[in-house]
Parts: sequence; C-alpha cells; structure tokens
Amino acid sequence: MTAAHPLIWTQPAWLQEAHAWIAQNLAYQGIPVTGPIEQIHARPWSTILRVPIGESAVYFKAAIPLLAREPGLTQALYRLRPDSILPVLAADLERGWMIQPDGGPMLRACLKTPADLKRVEKLMPSFAGLQIATAGRLEELAPHVPFDRRLDRLPALFEQLLEDRSAMRINFDNGLSEDQLHRLRALLPRYREMCAQLSAYGVPPALHHDDFHDGNIFSSGEGSSFIFSDWGESCLAHPFFSLIICLRSLAERTGFPDEATDVPEALPPELARLRDLYLEPWERFETRPNLLAAFNLAWRVGMVNRALTWRLVVSSLEPAHRPDYTHAVPGWLGEFLTLMERQQYG
Repeated sequence: MTAAHPLIWTQPAWLQEAHAWIAQNLAYQGIPVTGPIEQIHARPWSTILRVPIGESAVYFKAAIPLLAREPGLTQALYRLRPDSILPVLAADLERGWMIQPDGGPMLRACLKTPADLKRVEKLMPSFAGLQIATAGRLEELAPHVPFDRRLDRLPALFEQLLEDRSAMRINFDNGLSEDQLHRLRALLPRYREMCAQLSAYGVPPALHHDDFHDGNIFSSGEGSSFIFSDWGESCLAHPFFSLIICLRSLAERTGFPDEATDVPEALPPELARLRDLYLEPWERFETRPNLLAAFNLAWRVGMVNRALTWRLVVSSLEPAHRPDYTHAVPGWLGEFLTLMERQQYG
C-alpha cells in the first residue's frame, strides 16, 4: 500500500489501541507481555500481531467488519473439536478481535516435493471429520458464519453476480469480455442443474473453509496432528468446496505445474490419493462412486462460490486498496467458464 493510503492497521492510533487491549486482556489472565509487539501480517482485510510472552508468543488478529465473526466461530469450533482448533484466549466479538496461542509451524514449512505429501495424509480425514461434526450443528454455527452459500441459494447468487459488471471488470484489463459474460449467462441453467444434482447426493451441507490453504494449517511436523485456522471467510455450503483451495495450495507448494489441478477428474496420483483420503469419512453418507461424482461437481460449483466471496471482500475494502484484488472475481469466473467449456460434463 502506498504511503498516501496506509492501512488502518498500520496507523499509530489504531496500533496503540490494539496494544493496550492486548496487554489488558493478557494481564487479566496473569500473562505479561515480555517484549515488543510485532506486526507480522497486514492486508487490507486483516492483520496479525505477534505478542511475546516469555519464551513463547501469542497472536492477535483483527479483521474488517465483513470477516469479523471469526472469533465467535472459532470459539464455537473449539468447543466442538478442541483437538483441531486453537482456543481463543481473549475476544472482542463486536470488533472481531481475538488472541490465540501459537499453533506451531505452518504446514507449508515442511512441503517442498510431491514426496512430502505423505506428511499430510492424516490431515484429510481429520478435516473431513471436523466438517462432519459441523453438519449437524449448522443452526448453532450460523450466527457466527458470514456467508450462507447452501446449494439452493447459489444459482440466484450467481445470477446476481453476473449483473455486476464492475466486479467482473467487463472490457477492462484483467477482466472479462462481453463475449465471456454472454457465455457465462448461457451457463446459468446448467449451473442450476449442477447445484440440484449435487444436492441430490447424500452429503449434507457443512462448514466450508473458503481459504483452506497450507498457510492456514499448522502441523506437528511429523504429520500426526493438525490445527485448522483462519475461519473468517467460512460459509455454510457444500463441504467439498474446501478441497479446491486446499489441493491447489498443496500442489503449488510441492512443485506441481498449475495445470495439474485444472480438471478435478485428472488430478495427479499424489493429489488424487489425498482426495480419496478426504472422501473416506463421507462414506457414511454416500457410496464411493457417488462421492467421486459429487466431488467433481462440487469443484465446478465451488469455483463460483469463491468468486462470490471475492466480490464481497473486494467491495468491503477501502477504495484505494481495491485495485490489487479486482482480478480475483473475473479470474475465478474465467476459469469456471474454461472448465465448463473444456469438456462436456454430466
């Protein structure tokens, strides 16, 4: 960000207020701050501060109002699955502020080659188990989840998105053309059919992590346990949507070419194995062949869901901070269009 348009998180008055809140809330718990607080992450939508406490550290997070339900959701998830979620040490639910302990090293730190994917095999059923646990608790979780993208809502949301020429940057750089927009609109009936087909399978709606990448997963290093974090962009949705970002981040980190995850039916064997491990816990709801068919459908349907999230995030930013991210919505829609036209599906 330019000096003329600094992020609110970097401004002295905001930092002073955040530092005071951190010190006060840790003091309530008898935890002294033992060194300078460091800002380790600052994006237009959120920031993270590292707070030293003796030999360890805790982490403070703040987010824009659109994503400010994360502390409440994290608290609810910790009650549900304390083995997979970090506790919230302090929270301001109105402002969307929270403090959490150190989750350990990021998963990405131990991923360099395809062989390293062995380290994350236990991750897939663990995350599926967490989602399954949320499936029966959606009404309880709903007040803490920013987006409702259940399958019966998605076609109308997609249609509304296709009326937002600004979000799609029609005829601008890094945007869609009039012809692409026309072709996307022609796909609306097919998208409705895909949502209906996906809904007909026995997989229930659950909590979808819409930013489930290797930087939001913490690992013990040996691949025996995992912590899942950064739930700010979560949706009530089809759970399989979460594997789009997850598998792509793992592929990128371990050296696969971009095209390795272009088509869900043609994943490399190492990634297909992770998909299969993820799907195994869902066999209580559906047969194996049906789960694979649902996964392939969800990949396509979920690309539109990701564009919907980016539309809301970008529009929630200060105008000066939007230009760096306006490519995201047309990028996801363009990729969805290419995949749909690449092969006849269904």
